[in-house]
Amino acid sequence: MIRVPFCRRLAVLLMAPLLAACQGDRDYPEAPRASRPVELPRLGDYLPPLDRGRIEIAPPAGWHVPPRDNRFVARFTKSRGRSYPSIILRAEDAPETPDVTKEDVETFAAWLEKELDSKGDPQGNGPTRVTPVRTGGFVGAMYRKQGSTRVDIKTIVLDRLLMETVVGRRKYLLELRASEGTLEEYRPALLAVAGGMKFLDRTTED
Repeated sequence: MIRVPFCRRLAVLLMAPLLAACQGDRDYPEAPRASRPVELPRLGDYLPPLDRGRIEIAPPAGWHVPPRDNRFVARFTKSRGRSYPSIILRAEDAPETPDVTKEDVETFAAWLEKELDSKGDPQGNGPTRVTPVRTGGFVGAMYRKQGSTRVDIKTIVLDRLLMETVVGRRKYLLELRASEGTLEEYRPALLAVAGGMKFLDRTTED
């Protein structure tokens, strides 16, 4: 959960024109701006409404949908029987954080960058660069991290691309996990899933 209320720091960030200027000049090689053309894959069938009926989400066409896992709202894998590449969606309450809109998305990204850097990176990758992103109905921020996992007796390095937003006082974190060096190949799949997410008004049970 985001611990420092975004709304309390929003005014401070908006009063910092230097920060806004720097935000526009930065180069984020790991997360292209929404205006850059990207050819996105088709989506498959939508899953039934999830997260107590708050959202609908669909996998990239042809991707596998594993059985439900309580750790995630949804999870998709490129191939049946293989864990990576995968796209996962997690959600948690964010009662003190206002919804991210296109008007304040740059401020949200700047604030999130400060939050992530204040926590440090256990992989020692240095400061996290965060960029605003808008694709379809998804408005939020994108950033990249690196991790690792063990498969059999081997340690596999994973590249992770994360997209974060807040809607209806819920934080949604959509993440692509791919073997090192393959992130660019599957980035369009992540953007397609994010752009196709439908945020619903009703709050029925899953």
